Amino acid sequence: MSVQTIMGATVTVEVTDTTAATAINAKVPLVRVHNSGPNTAYIKFGNSDAEAATTDFPVPFGTTVTLDKGKAGYVATVAAATHTATVYFSPVSGN
Repeated sequence: MSVQTIMGATVTVEVTDTTAATAINAKVPLVRVHNSGPNTAYIKFGNSDAEAATTDFPVPFGTTVTLDKGKAGYVATVAAATHTATVYFSPVSGN
């Protein structure tokens, strides 16, 4: 079992079918992503101009995953047409 330490504030994003970029901790390369639903969210790390599409990385409802976002300071999110999701982004360290 891997241990991860939270390295800053968790950012909550209310995902809709309109892409939006949200600022996240740029200093910590790892981020734990949790989708509390009710639908799949699609994410893409980048800068303030980042845009997500339904062809980007899917985070299904109920999924928690840790990703290496590098130095990206923003995450773009989107859901399929008429869908929504609540996704949490927590900067972490560890494995």
